[in-house]
Amino acid sequence: MSVNKPRFPAHLTHHVSHYFYTREQFGKELKHFVANKEDIELIGSLAFRICMNHVRDDDMLYELLLTLSTMEEGPEFAFSYEKLDQIADDLIAGKEVKL
Repeated sequence: MSVNKPRFPAHLTHHVSHYFYTREQFGKELKHFVANKEDIELIGSLAFRICMNHVRDDDMLYELLLTLSTMEEGPEFAFSYEKLDQIADDLIAGKEVKL
């Protein structure tokens, strides 16, 4: 019997629980991932997971997460850590995010 390994490292899985994300909450999560230089494709995968399971009634956050989720498709879709950090700062500050 084979056992499937979790898609996300254990230290990241605690960040995604059973609640709905706000822009500020995701900004703080993103800031944490960027500060730790987590793999860009992993951040994309996490963005997709959050987008599909934890965002309701916030079209801007949904679209942002969907855009960030493309990073899991490869380096040609990656945003720089600097850009991701700016996105995180804007979300935390309640500003409009410009991609």
